[in-house]
Amino acid sequence: MQEHRILSSLMLTITIDTNVINARGKDAAMNQLEQWYAEGKIGLFKTDVMDTELQDGYRKGLEKAVQYKEDLGVGVWGSSRWGHALWASEEDGNTLNELKVTLFGKKSDYTKQEIRDAMALLTHSRNRRDFFVTNDAGILDKKEALRTFGISVGNPVDCVAWLLIRDPDVQSAVNG
Repeated sequence: MQEHRILSSLMLTITIDTNVINARGKDAAMNQLEQWYAEGKIGLFKTDVMDTELQDGYRKGLEKAVQYKEDLGVGVWGSSRWGHALWASEEDGNTLNELKVTLFGKKSDYTKQEIRDAMALLTHSRNRRDFFVTNDAGILDKKEALRTFGISVGNPVDCVAWLLIRDPDVQSAVNG
């Protein structure tokens, strides 16, 4: 496992969802984000949910995920790995439930994937990351509603554009 550099308190930090792991390097926007990460201009993080999902069979993605620092989220029975989750507070449980309702509506039973989507967003929020990158249409469709949780969401292209507006280090890299 490679060593991770200490992030500047001014550096913008991005959480990447499992579906944008870019293991084959074919997504140009993700390639750009990864380049800025390698140059120390942004921080890229995965949630504990990513490795849990990737262990279900996408070995190439799991190998790629090793390069990202892992943010631990709250443990959910049947959806978390021991040693990769934290005990939840009552507030965490309430927020997780609110995220599930926001994303999927109020219902008596949520699928494992729906729970994991909400867990990833809660982990992003708990760790105060700046932008959540995903290609999940269900999450992207709730972009405005997620702002009430302080969560900015978009696809990789959206994230690149967002960074170009907000990050002087990224701007200087582009403008030379």
